[in-house]
Amino acid sequence: MLEFFGKALEWLGSPKRWAAVFIVCVVLLLLPRHLAERMRLADVREHYLPWISLCGIFSSAVLLVELAVWLKTPVKSIRERRDRKAVLLSLTPPEMRVIAEYFRQQTDTQYFSATDGLAGGLAAKGLIYQSSTVSHGLTPVFAFNLQPWARETLRRNPGVLQAFMVIANRKSNT
Repeated sequence: MLEFFGKALEWLGSPKRWAAVFIVCVVLLLLPRHLAERMRLADVREHYLPWISLCGIFSSAVLLVELAVWLKTPVKSIRERRDRKAVLLSLTPPEMRVIAEYFRQQTDTQYFSATDGLAGGLAAKGLIYQSSTVSHGLTPVFAFNLQPWARETLRRNPGVLQAFMVIANRKSNT
C-alpha cells in the first residue's frame, strides 16, 4: 500500500501531469452537452461533477504555485545581478585597485597579509575569498581569489572594469 502511495506522489510531482489533469477537468466541465452525449461523457460529468470540479480547482492551484516558483528563479537572478553590480559600483578607489590587479595580472590569486584591511573588507563584501588557510613566508600572507561572479560581472560590464583600471593606473603612476 505504501508503495502505491509513493508511486502516486511521484506521478503527481510533475507539473505536466497536473496540466493534463487540469485540461481533462476543464474539457469535462466545459464540453457542450450535445458533444458530451455523443462522446458518452454526459453521465460521467453529471455523476462526478463535484469531484471533477474539485480536481480542476486543486490542479489549477498546483499549477499556479509551480508557475510562481518557476518565475521566482529568473526574478531572483536579476535581483542578484543588480545587487552585485551595485556592490562593485560602491567600492572605494583602493578597493577598486585591488580588484583591477586581478585583471591586470591576469590571475585568479593575489596574496594579502592577514592584517590587510582591504582584503578583509573585500572578503566581507563577497568579492574575494581566502582560497588557502596556509600562509607562506614568515609573515602571515594568504591567497585570496576573485569570486567568479565578480569576474563575470566585470567582464559583462567593460565600462566598469575600465573605470577600475583607470583608478588602478592613477595609483601606479603617482
